[in-house]
Formats: sequence, C-alpha cells, structure tokens
Amino acid sequence: ACWALSNILAGTRSQIQQVIESGVAPHLIELIKTDAYSEVRKEAAWCFGNAITGGGSSDVQVEYLVDQGCVEAMLDFLQMRLRVEERWQIMALEMFQSLLERDAVRCSEGRPRYIEEVRKYGGQEVMKGLSTSPHDSVKASALR
Repeated sequence: ACWALSNILAGTRSQIQQVIESGVAPHLIELIKTDAYSEVRKEAAWCFGNAITGGGSSDVQVEYLVDQGCVEAMLDFLQMRLRVEERWQIMALEMFQSLLERDAVRCSEGRPRYIEEVRKYGGQEVMKGLSTSPHDSVKASALR
C-alpha cells in the first residue's frame, strides 16, 4: 500500500491533495517510527520524499506534511543509516534539501520554518553522522 501511495504522491497537486485529505499522513509517520518491518518503513518514508521533492506539491501541502511530523520521522529514519540502503538515504536527504530550498524562499519573505524543524529534532547531528558515510553520494548530500 505504501508503494502505491508513494507513486501517487509523486504526482500532481490534485493527487497529493487527495492523499492528504484521506488522512493517511499520520499513519505513514507511525509506520516510519515504529514498524519493525524495514521495507514498510522505507516505503512509508519514500511517500514523504516523493510528496516534497516531486515538484507537484504546493507550499500549503508541504506545510501540512511538516505539521504532521514528517521532519522528525524522516530524521528518525535517517538515524537508522546502518540498516538503510544508500538510495533510501539519498531520497531522505533530497527531501531535506527540498525543504531547505523552500525555506530559502520563505526567508526572503521573513518567515523561515523548516530549518527550525530540522534543528529542533537534531538534524544537524544526523547530517554530521551521515557526512562520514562510506558512500560518497550520501556524504556529499549530507554536507550540502
């Protein structure tokens, strides 16, 4: 089910909105934080990666996902780096990069938010840990 949702969340604003309106975001966050089966956890994380980096999401939709707790959940996901393959780490790091790029626009309007969420949940320490990854692509993404 998470795999199907991640494909929908890579779609248009309308498709993303339909998933949001279904109320599934809190359930995906719970799966990321608590599911013992790592493949389900990874697919749930991919949902947020697609929704935020896919290009179809609006600022309001991203704000909603952040309000639901996706920053904390995705940082928890990245802290499992020894059990998460390189491509999954890259996906999560790209999501954070997208959030910070959106925040750069918000800063110019005097209302940064996402960087504070990342800091609040220990994102700097997570990125520091990933900067020592044996995978060059992960290391480079974490240092951005």
